[in-house]
Amino acid sequence: MKKILMLILSILMLTGCELITPEDTSPRNIYLVSVALNYESTGINTLKCTLNDQKAICDEFQYIADECGYPLTSVVITQNGRNYSVSLNDDAKKPETFSSATTIKEDVLSWLHELAAGLDRNDLLVFHYSGHGLDGTGELVLNKKDYSKDNTRNNLVMVTSEDLSQAVKDTDGIKFFVLDSCYSGVYADALTPVNPSSPFSDFFTLDSLNENIFVLTGASSEEQSWESGVYGNMTLCLLLSLGYDTVNRLPALATDKRYYSEIVSYVQKSNGRIQHPEGAAIKDFLIYSRKPQ
Repeated sequence: MKKILMLILSILMLTGCELITPEDTSPRNIYLVSVALNYESTGINTLKCTLNDQKAICDEFQYIADECGYPLTSVVITQNGRNYSVSLNDDAKKPETFSSATTIKEDVLSWLHELAAGLDRNDLLVFHYSGHGLDGTGELVLNKKDYSKDNTRNNLVMVTSEDLSQAVKDTDGIKFFVLDSCYSGVYADALTPVNPSSPFSDFFTLDSLNENIFVLTGASSEEQSWESGVYGNMTLCLLLSLGYDTVNRLPALATDKRYYSEIVSYVQKSNGRIQHPEGAAIKDFLIYSRKPQ
């Protein structure tokens, strides 16, 4: 079955057909949920670049929205040492001290679910995470249940692939999960499996509900994801592929149109040998198209 599917892909590529979700002419809204943690004062290993990742991603998607005429709704969830904040379109919703009682997991999943539930067919929901993935298994590490105890699995507050799947289940629109964390390839395997149960029906029904889930991970399911000095390695490549000026830290567009497959290809080619970001290349979607001047 897999050989037959690959033969079909080869024929389509040779005939110039693009395996993409068709460009929809209906209006588009972008929804962004960005989560970044540096883990200072938590007893979890501190990360230095996650907050830079978040700011650059938020600035870049705001620029994309402005340039392309897409209304943007953004939810930014940040842990910075003892400070914790949740903001909606720059309006503070929850500024508080970060502690073991902070409801960060509930905040992440409830906002993700609320925004996903309102998606129309051509809308884009981006979930961006910059933080730790649990050693070996990749769950997104958000907090500790008890700061006096060690960083064991039972004492960590984490988001699993099943959590993300349930948050966007039975919703329309395009869902794009950008996970810059160690062992995050497990999310590509879980959310967009390489070998679906019904490869032919799944392949030819990309527009049906729950098919438009796309993932870009910082590493494979067996690798760590590293920081570059200013940004996470994968996030740096993602920003560059979108057009962001990482030298001057200013948003920009690399071209008038950018597809998911182009980003996956760029990121994978640019990350070297120490980590191998993953993304499903069998299907595609248009991330942005600049509006005519």
